[in-house]
Amino acid sequence: MHVLTFISYCLGVLSIIALGFLVVNWARYMRARTVRVFSKDSSQARFPIKSVAGFLGATLLTILVAINVTSGSRSEVLDFLGNAKTIKAYVNNQPAPNSDEIVAALKTVQSVAAHHSHPTKRITIELHSDTGVVTIECGRDSAYPQEYWIFYPKYDLTSSNEIGRITTSALDSY
Repeated sequence: MHVLTFISYCLGVLSIIALGFLVVNWARYMRARTVRVFSKDSSQARFPIKSVAGFLGATLLTILVAINVTSGSRSEVLDFLGNAKTIKAYVNNQPAPNSDEIVAALKTVQSVAAHHSHPTKRITIELHSDTGVVTIECGRDSAYPQEYWIFYPKYDLTSSNEIGRITTSALDSY
């Protein structure tokens, strides 16, 4: 996943570079097209197909890799939750009295369509089991107080982009 995150960043930079080429070539195309119209020149202005293809290709690849990292991270967290026999939750470095309720809610993490809100205060949750420790962050939704955006800080890409959301009242007291 770290490699995919790096590839995603590189593709993002490539998209920005390709955008520069697209802007320059598009301006040349429009200028040549305008000159042709006013001078009654019969030559054709060439559409910047390579610039458009380079920009769209790099942008689409960036999006696909980011989606892959997000779904892979969600699967990684869900596999951890599903394979562990016992899990103890720590919320903001304190043992959670309702650990089972929190774990049950986290098992329902899924991708949800955006609805014009944003996460507010983040809550750090460490999940300890016999197989290891997983740290996630839950951001309370600005519009729906019982909805939480789940972030996976193990990877750069998923520390700032959600891997899914849950709806629960188990985190209301935090």
